[in-house]
Amino acid sequence: MAQITLQEFSQEIQQAFPENSPVRKKIETIEGFALEIFPKQIYTLVKCRATAEDVLKENSENIRITEQRKTIWRVFSGNNAARRYQEIAKLLLDRRANPTREYATWESSPYRREITERWSNLLKETSPKEKENLSKRMEALIRKTADHDASVLKRLQTAKRISLEACLTCFTLTGLTLTCFEQKKDTAELFALKQIVYPSSSDEKEKDRNIQEELRKKAAENAKKSLASIEEEFGRITLSEAADRTCFEKARGVLDIPFLEDSFLLGKANYILYRCSLYPPYVGRIREKEALRYLETSISYSYPDALEEYRLFAERSLTYHAKEASSDKTGLCITNCDNEYTEFCLKTMPCWTWSRQEYRPDDFGQVLSFPEKRYLFFSDDTHQNFLDALKLLEVIRAKKAYELLRHLEIFIRCEEEIYGALIDTAQNYMEGHVARIHLIDDDKSAAQYLLSHHPLFYHLPVGGKNSHSVAVPTLHFVVVGSDLCAEWLVREASWIMTFSSETVRTKISVLCPDPETVIGRLKAKCPGMVRAEHPAANEIKDVPIASFDSPDLEDTVRTLSSKGDYLYFAVSEGSDERNLELAIRIRQQLIRNLVLKENAGNKEIEETRSRLYSLPPVAFRCKNPDVANLSRHMVISNIRQGDAWHNNYALISFGSLDERYSWENLDGGILEKLALCTHMQYCAVPPGTSHSYADDGQGEQDQGAAEAFRSYYGSQYNMDSSLSVALSLPYRLFHMFRAHRRLVKKPWNILDGDAYYSRETLQEFGEELSALGAKSNYSTDQLARWEHLRWTRYMFARGWLPADDGQIEIYRGAGCTKHQLHIARLHPMLREFDRLKEEEKGIDISNLTATRDILRLAWLEKEPEKELQKELEEPEHELM
Repeated sequence: MAQITLQEFSQEIQQAFPENSPVRKKIETIEGFALEIFPKQIYTLVKCRATAEDVLKENSENIRITEQRKTIWRVFSGNNAARRYQEIAKLLLDRRANPTREYATWESSPYRREITERWSNLLKETSPKEKENLSKRMEALIRKTADHDASVLKRLQTAKRISLEACLTCFTLTGLTLTCFEQKKDTAELFALKQIVYPSSSDEKEKDRNIQEELRKKAAENAKKSLASIEEEFGRITLSEAADRTCFEKARGVLDIPFLEDSFLLGKANYILYRCSLYPPYVGRIREKEALRYLETSISYSYPDALEEYRLFAERSLTYHAKEASSDKTGLCITNCDNEYTEFCLKTMPCWTWSRQEYRPDDFGQVLSFPEKRYLFFSDDTHQNFLDALKLLEVIRAKKAYELLRHLEIFIRCEEEIYGALIDTAQNYMEGHVARIHLIDDDKSAAQYLLSHHPLFYHLPVGGKNSHSVAVPTLHFVVVGSDLCAEWLVREASWIMTFSSETVRTKISVLCPDPETVIGRLKAKCPGMVRAEHPAANEIKDVPIASFDSPDLEDTVRTLSSKGDYLYFAVSEGSDERNLELAIRIRQQLIRNLVLKENAGNKEIEETRSRLYSLPPVAFRCKNPDVANLSRHMVISNIRQGDAWHNNYALISFGSLDERYSWENLDGGILEKLALCTHMQYCAVPPGTSHSYADDGQGEQDQGAAEAFRSYYGSQYNMDSSLSVALSLPYRLFHMFRAHRRLVKKPWNILDGDAYYSRETLQEFGEELSALGAKSNYSTDQLARWEHLRWTRYMFARGWLPADDGQIEIYRGAGCTKHQLHIARLHPMLREFDRLKEEEKGIDISNLTATRDILRLAWLEKEPEKELQKELEEPEHELM
């Protein structure tokens, strides 16, 4: 390997600059070199008497400053130098935070990325001539390296072709791990270290993949043997400390096996560690949070025993258990306040790899401190949140530090319609660069979560052989309340519950003491939606009552129930407890309507019994996760809680903090990925290649994908429009499958918010679409008509109105270069499908034909290497 010490490397770099150069002055001492180039964790490990384990477990500021070394050079030249090199290698190779247990690579290592970024910032201060001198010296060092180890030559040349900064990074990492490469025996750890220190050329990647595959097979064999050897002991851990200790140590050893990536074996090892930590000698010595982390990791691998354990744990728990996320990235979470939103997010932050700081708007060093950063602007003062984000963007713009945007995300709690245009304007000043900014509108996101994760069509009759003989059902969505969330429920339902009129009719009602308050706001914001500018606009009615505290609520529910519609109630009126109270009253009245019937005949009695088992869904907004958790298992007085209509209220809670403010859902989670893929498809980026916004030029990013990312995050209009497709996918699938076969193979309950958005379900839908082919009861043209109607209603719900040909000619003739007039929200395509041009129809058709690719996230994740199963021959079943 390259036999060049850090001292030699540092001296070589200094020679490239004149003595009065500011860059040379910064790095002329090893202390200065380390401060400028080393990531904070590596600097702490080198400067303090700390181990890799210390740095990984503790925040760097917490390590005792009193034990700092006076000079760093002695670390790399004293008697303990080899041990220090090994500790740095351990830090680089640590993979516990990565849920897949994979080692980092040149592309993914956060330490490598930060070193490259630090070199990039340092070289900004150099002149072209100085940079040229430095480049020549690096070429000389590469040639010198070839004399020691020809196998490294290609990798160094690859780094040099990438950039000068990449080459400097290679030599820095080599100097930090020097003695690790002097061992004669090739080990799995040494192979993994090479993957971090050096980039691979294209011809070496295939060779590396073959080596990795062999290492994975060997690792799985060793893990199987190790776990099999403790099967008997594991059954005795409750009785014997010795058995408990043996199992714990063996399982921990399994996790340390290099290149072990078998999900089942990793899940089993973590589950054993969790179980062992509950009994002596580990109980009390291992913190409860650490023990639960073992369980959560096992769950992430879908290990069956862990899934069952967690189900029982959640059922017994009085409070909501916020699961800590896992991350293979090291980062900094920066907040501007302490409130319930920030607190909940920090509970789920991956604390092993991320730390928290308060926002310091005047400290540019904070922006540079970690390779990955998340800014949480969650104050109750939404204006302050916007200003804090603006200050951050201005610092980056003024310093022209745009490369930082690749590894930075900003989350702003605010009303999207108020601040969206201001954020777009700020992005427009970033000289062609775009930050990933997520606006979190509590009222809007709560409504969207309910309608997408607990679909309105749940209790509709579905297809099968006799589906066409069933009368056309009417789906009636009743919004109870008048706050902003109630308004968003009406707006989002108006387009998301789009069905073919031949299969499902739809209605929306607003039930509150003053429904005109909601209707009035909608008339002002969305005139097309309420005025029915489009002939197929949804029917929206107001249902006034005297007061929620009067019998009017029960009377109205009784009246609505008598019309034979398929009802779905959503309550958003006040506090969590108030919403829950109203939801319980609605559920009580729905049951009374069926049971309190006079002179009912035998046929009616049988029908009533049947309907009691398919009661209309009742949802209520509940922000507090603890209250939402308890509401799922509410006890009815003197009745043992169960799953039947008479011992379970079966209420759906929505709008809880965990739906949007958990670490993994902050950026929108799976919905954001589906929206991104939708936008990629719209931008004609071909599927099948893995893209990432944070790609630094070393991956498979292409210009088309890069531009698509910029146009997505740079426009709230594009983000919202793409998200609308992601939200409507369950409805699209229901529409496509309803008359053909059941949509979900396994029976599911509407209380399960993950029924449509788990990875497994999305993959299943994709396979179903592949298999459906010519057996679909709908033509592409019919589906395109449905999609166009959905989009038209969506645009009405965003305040847009149609423009006819004459109106288009007026504003195009007056200087507007686009066919749509954004400033007045006028769009020429808000018309019947038959009046569209062929190329306009093609937009809907191309999106529909890409449904399978969108479902499998084909622009963000590579196709699994397995044969897609076709199950056309299975017998058809009803959904309910």
